[in-house]
Amino acid sequence: MRDLSYFLIMSMSTEDRRKRQRDLIKHYLDVRNSGEGINITFDEAWRTHQLHAAYGVPASCHVVTFPEGASERRKVFADAFLSRVQAALEDLDVVKVVKGALE
Repeated sequence: MRDLSYFLIMSMSTEDRRKRQRDLIKHYLDVRNSGEGINITFDEAWRTHQLHAAYGVPASCHVVTFPEGASERRKVFADAFLSRVQAALEDLDVVKVVKGALE
């Protein structure tokens, strides 16, 4: 689920993630649950997705602080990366979900 969440948040535009993340998670679960192993419900997967979205914070640290002489291309990439993380944190109510998991 961490890899799936990372892909959805970091690889897709924010607009596409918002439109398609639920369907993509359902598709992932359909394929995963068709094999052997423990089935994961959508609700479990969604909550896990919310929790793993928090990983975007440390994952984006290396691009937030630009090294001296960073190219314009790298700055554009870093801005996109960071904006996707910030949008996901808000969209997925990550702070509330993480706090709830710690209680």
